[in-house]
Amino acid sequence: MVSSIALGAIGDAYLELGEIDDAISYYKKAAKNQENDLTSPMYLFKAGLVAEQLKKYDLAKSHFETIAVQYPKSFYAKEKNLEAYIARNAQ
Repeated sequence: MVSSIALGAIGDAYLELGEIDDAISYYKKAAKNQENDLTSPMYLFKAGLVAEQLKKYDLAKSHFETIAVQYPKSFYAKEKNLEAYIARNAQ
């Protein structure tokens, strides 16, 4: 999990620098690095939020749907009301 968190931290750094596309790329890498119910949905959620900022609604929706389908037992699937995120990104 540590390597996933490191990749996610790189994504956070890129986001702070305003390099949004690179941030999304690293969040996706972090989510796929060692898939699990903790870090994968967390970084997919971050990628979805950043995609929303870029007005890439289809991409954001895809990330939120992936959480709902692949990680239904995760905190992000249970507590973050993913249906609302998915619905607001439906075009």
